[in-house]
Amino acid sequence: MKFGNDENKAFAVARDLVLGAAALNPKDIPDAVALSFRVDDNDNNPNNGTPHAAQIKAAAQSRAIPVPAPF
Repeated sequence: MKFGNDENKAFAVARDLVLGAAALNPKDIPDAVALSFRVDDNDNNPNNGTPHAAQIKAAAQSRAIPVPAPF
């Protein structure tokens, strides 16, 4: 399957978030979501959001997975 440039970027972001969270050994799915925000944080300040916070939050909420504060 061939992906367009935007699809390649989206796939790379998703891959990095999933594998990054998995490497931190989450205890359960909600913890994996919380760790995804941590992996996505590019300035060590979760209070100002992360580059993909809206997308991570929407994906979690679409599956009724809790989203940690402050997201």
